[in-house]
Amino acid sequence: MSAKDVYEHTRDAWQDEIEYAETLRGRRNIFSTGLMVITGLGVFQLSPFIDEDKEFVIQNPSVRWLITILILLALTLVVVGAYRLYTSGPRSREEREIEESLEQEDGNEPIKIRRASELLQLRPDEEEAMVVSEGGGDAAWMMRAKKLQLSVSVLKAANRRVSNRIKSAGVFISLGFLALVAAVAVYSVGINFR
Repeated sequence: MSAKDVYEHTRDAWQDEIEYAETLRGRRNIFSTGLMVITGLGVFQLSPFIDEDKEFVIQNPSVRWLITILILLALTLVVVGAYRLYTSGPRSREEREIEESLEQEDGNEPIKIRRASELLQLRPDEEEAMVVSEGGGDAAWMMRAKKLQLSVSVLKAANRRVSNRIKSAGVFISLGFLALVAAVAVYSVGINFR
């Protein structure tokens, strides 16, 4: 297998990871819509009082407390889910190991990778080596392939981290929605038993 073939294969892997990142963005948007629906329901505005004379709608204090606890639980779960959904969280061990291997290999100052595409940029010494080896070809293709393989590894690790955060956010948001449904059910039943 030639160096150009290795590069082409790695480029395909890069494209797959980019597509997966776009899929994750779509999943995040679906959960965002769910969050908007939950907050749009206005369930957090359940009133414990009858409007005119400030008499409690639900007479039983333990039922009122149960509803309050369920709403607070729902709110907490939804907020935690939203936090996990919209933040990237700490770097995974795999991402840190890649950064450490770059530091050891490079011997230069520590590298903090913000985006996988940053690894595709050539340093001045690599640009010079690329120009020199451009005539020979294989060495230039291998240099490109090596940089692209590192970028694929970083993007794959980042996608895995984001996917795990989206999954856990989905669990928190779903549990929050269930707690909200339970609060509405208890509220509806509590109104009928005066």
